[in-house]
Amino acid sequence: MFNKIKSLIGKPERAPRPQRENPNFVTSRDRIVSLLNDMVYQRIVVHLDIPGENPHDDIEDMPTTFFKQVGSARAALERLEDEELHSQVMAAEQFKVISDLYGAPLTFQTKVNQIQSAEGKEFYIIDLPAKVFYPESEEYRKFRIGAYRKVPVYLKQPNQEKPIPGLLDTLSIGGISVYLSGESTALPYLRKGEKLSCSIMVDGANVKFEIVVENVKRLGDDKSLRVDCGFGNISKEATAVIKAMMGEAEQYLRNRARSS
Repeated sequence: MFNKIKSLIGKPERAPRPQRENPNFVTSRDRIVSLLNDMVYQRIVVHLDIPGENPHDDIEDMPTTFFKQVGSARAALERLEDEELHSQVMAAEQFKVISDLYGAPLTFQTKVNQIQSAEGKEFYIIDLPAKVFYPESEEYRKFRIGAYRKVPVYLKQPNQEKPIPGLLDTLSIGGISVYLSGESTALPYLRKGEKLSCSIMVDGANVKFEIVVENVKRLGDDKSLRVDCGFGNISKEATAVIKAMMGEAEQYLRNRARSS
């Protein structure tokens, strides 16, 4: 299956992680292949930042695709269904691939070399980059907790008695993002820079800390919000819980990659 694509991208490879001179970039070809293959196995969403007249500033608005196969020199991305976006990708001298893997952002510049068809579908054939931005230091790691477990979150504005219920989306050492639904309650008005009391329910424990609103975005039909927040005052105990949740998320992702 997909023999034509395999002949173009080369044989898949996986290799142990070498030491890096710059901890924010991967330059080893074997390591790059290994990382991108993990994205294939886990079916991780890839965002495409395409230059043009109407660039997307918010990653959530960027077109998305998936890696289909990764070889030693090239990789295959699934073709975009939208014809206008497809034309933009084909015309671009370069575009940026944006994603995340094991809690760390992963980005690189590339371009489409050709289109290859297989089993009635089309794929973009791209060259593997010389380097990939993939910092694995703690400050960069962000885990989408909401993808595999539901963690209740309660936000409380100053001078408000009733907390606002939500669900944890992403988690990092620097903050959290929360989904708020307006299906059963009115959506709150939140301002950038506003300080909120926050509590999350983790394995029966109520963990409390202060957060500061950094960004608020309405989603879909305006019946829900995504609120990005940084940590304000947070105790050592709460920080320890956050780190433990990040470790659990990383282990979950690695186990899923091994079982794929």
